[in-house]
Amino acid sequence: MIKKGILLLLLIISANLFAKEFIESYSYPTLMGESKMRAKDIAYKKLKDYFSLKLVSYVYRLNRRKNPDAVMKLTDEQRNYVTVAIDSMLVVDESWDGAVYKVRAKVYIDENKLFPPEEKEELPDSLKNKSSQEILAELRKWGEISQKTSSELSEINLHNKYVSADKKMAASKSFGKAQLYMNVGNYRTASKFFKKTLDSDPFYKNAKYNLGLCYLHIGAFLDAVKTFKQVILSDKDNEKAYYNLGVSYSKMGNWQKAIDNFKKTLDLKKDYREALYALGNSYIKNEESANAIPYLQQATELDSTDYKSFFNIGYAYDDIGKYDQAIASYKKTIELKSDFSDAYTNMGFAYFHKEDFDKALNVLKKAIEINPNDDTAFLNIGKVYNEMKEKDKSLDAYQKAARLGNVEAKRYLNKEHYSW
Repeated sequence: MIKKGILLLLLIISANLFAKEFIESYSYPTLMGESKMRAKDIAYKKLKDYFSLKLVSYVYRLNRRKNPDAVMKLTDEQRNYVTVAIDSMLVVDESWDGAVYKVRAKVYIDENKLFPPEEKEELPDSLKNKSSQEILAELRKWGEISQKTSSELSEINLHNKYVSADKKMAASKSFGKAQLYMNVGNYRTASKFFKKTLDSDPFYKNAKYNLGLCYLHIGAFLDAVKTFKQVILSDKDNEKAYYNLGVSYSKMGNWQKAIDNFKKTLDLKKDYREALYALGNSYIKNEESANAIPYLQQATELDSTDYKSFFNIGYAYDDIGKYDQAIASYKKTIELKSDFSDAYTNMGFAYFHKEDFDKALNVLKKAIEINPNDDTAFLNIGKVYNEMKEKDKSLDAYQKAARLGNVEAKRYLNKEHYSW
């Protein structure tokens, strides 16, 4: 028993010799009264920038150590590995005190993946004893039997040569179980059976794609990215794989890569409404609101009841200072979903920018009727009354916003020496 424990310990130590853990912290002090979500996005982005500088220099040092005479250059595989590692950083601690967003995270690097051992490709046993002429003759025979494309021919050929009937049967059983678990929302168990499917039959149709969906649902976004990339390698016209790869990147806050993949989705299927909405939303998150509008408008043309797209169109117009267009979009949102308080709140602030204070107050009060805990609506009411020189009403609204946790309201009251 003691010998087994020592052996296990040695295995753990030897595995860790090739793994490196990086830890970084960043504190973002809000400068322009940004929301918690906005401050979080900035803190995460800055932290990823720090990790990028640290990890790239680390890989350069390893390259030089392993090959001092080589040109100092990262391979595409190394760059991809570092990028994916940063995108999937593990947040170990984060906090928000209303003014500063603090985040601390880890990134793991495996040297074995940065410098994989060179593998010699050997012919399978089934082909070792065949001459090149015999192999060519067999391929010609396949071509005569089927009018399939070269990629399909290659896959069928490999599938039949290297996957036995027993393994195909085992894969089919595992896939059936995986589908059952997936249908009831047990994605973690489903992923295990999809992996068993692929262990038995690497060519099993839809198993890898469904495995990616499972990873996406259980929050294993790095694994989802890797899996959907593998699906795309074997099926470059799979618009759903590109879409879900974009979703995976958006879940990790990598908005530019999300944008790139949603665009590829639309290259393959122009009327993919979910991709149009996701692309528009990603542009807004990436602070490119003007670019978001055409895609969101296309989404509403495909589905005139899509209130979320109308709302985001309003947000994008609001963001670039086109308040009349923003108000029109918010009104359309409310027509479709009358209890959507955020649409009233944002429309009220658009009226505030237009200095139409009476309309601003009306819609902001409607937002509070729907959601009495809407701190942003109370904040904006405070701003409206402040502009109207009604100090008591303004102070009351600011204090209500502060009691609901609104940071900007707290700052204002502290500055003016008021409590809440």
